[in-house]
Amino acid sequence: MTTILPATLDVLRHLRLHGRQTTQQILKAVPTAQARTVHNLRSLGYIDSLPLERNSVAYTITAKGQRRVAQAASKAAAQAPHGQAPAMVSHSDTEAAILAVLGRASGPLSVTDLARRAHIPEALVRPAVTMLVQSGQVLTRTTRKVPMYRLPINGTAPQGRRPYPTGTYDGAELRRNPGIGPERFDAFALPSRVNDRLHWPDGRETPFKTPRA
Repeated sequence: MTTILPATLDVLRHLRLHGRQTTQQILKAVPTAQARTVHNLRSLGYIDSLPLERNSVAYTITAKGQRRVAQAASKAAAQAPHGQAPAMVSHSDTEAAILAVLGRASGPLSVTDLARRAHIPEALVRPAVTMLVQSGQVLTRTTRKVPMYRLPINGTAPQGRRPYPTGTYDGAELRRNPGIGPERFDAFALPSRVNDRLHWPDGRETPFKTPRA
């Protein structure tokens, strides 16, 4: 594995955590990086460019870049004392180390196995792997009351709950369930009364007429 400069690795970590970023945003977040750092990462295939409005460009980390971050985290964990996490390991690095271990594993692993192979305490592995499951990057199943974890077989995250770091959230969780009849939503079209005013869902306000006795 070739040596990678700390600033270059910090750029990859930043993109992995924050998603799509312009060069200006990257250099502001990683002061030790330079514009040529971004250019070199693009040339090596660690990041990819996306066109934006007004002829500007943003960058996202590629699968190759994800693997490079995971390799660096795994190497740092292997160099730490047994049973201890390397100093100043971020949550992102912990996730990357878990993904690297699962990528090398021949079958599902438990939290204990992950902690032992990544040389990271279970107290750090457990919440990290839970977040990876929730984001769809890791699959889980329970065997004899012990959760086991593995990567998706085809290397891609399954459909379902996914992270939306680049502004692509489609609001699927907020859509109406097809099994619920439209009549059950009639109340949402009615106004709310505040004193002598009616506040409608579309923003209108109308006076409330008190019925005569």
